[in-house]
Amino acid sequence: MSNSNTMQTIHNATNIKLGVIASQPKNEPTVPGIIVSTFRLRHQGDAISYAQLSSLTSQWGCKKSKGIEIDMDDGLQRIRNKNGIIKFRESGTYFVIAAAEVSSLNNIQSINKDTGVLVCQFAIEIKTGDKLQMLYSTDVAQGKIGLVATQPHNKPFVPSIIMSIYKSSYTEDNYD
Repeated sequence: MSNSNTMQTIHNATNIKLGVIASQPKNEPTVPGIIVSTFRLRHQGDAISYAQLSSLTSQWGCKKSKGIEIDMDDGLQRIRNKNGIIKFRESGTYFVIAAAEVSSLNNIQSINKDTGVLVCQFAIEIKTGDKLQMLYSTDVAQGKIGLVATQPHNKPFVPSIIMSIYKSSYTEDNYD
C-alpha cells in the first residue's frame, strides 16, 4: 500500500440480529467490537512468504479426524496449497491463524439458527519442504455439525474457513 491507498472493512452476518458490538464489563477495560491489524509483508524490499486461503465448501461431520479442504488461494508467495495441504518453500518461523465458521447445533446461543467462529492461531518453526494441514472431527458422523459455508440472501459468500499464514522471522548475522 502507498500513502494514497485506502482500506475498507466490511461486516457480514448470517442473521440481522447480529452485529459488531463493543462492551465494557464492570470494573474491566472496554472490549472492542472489532480489531484490525495491518502489517507489511516485506523484508528488505522483497515480499515475504505468506498465504491467504479460504474454502467455499461446507464440510460436515466425521468422527475420525479429516483434513480440512481449502480450495481458494486468495494470495500466495513461496507457499503452495494443494486443497488444504500447505507446502513451504522457505524455512523460518511462521504465524498461522485459521478461523472456521461452525454450525451452532452443539452449543447454546441467544439467537437460533446461527453459526459461530472458532479461531486457532499459533507460531511454528518450519523447514523448507515441510507440509501443514488443518484437521477437524465432530462427535457425529452425519448431520449438520461441521464447517459451514453460507451465502446469505443478496450478501457476499461466507467461507467455511479462512487461513492466513506469514513468515515472521528472518536470519540475522549478529544475535547477542
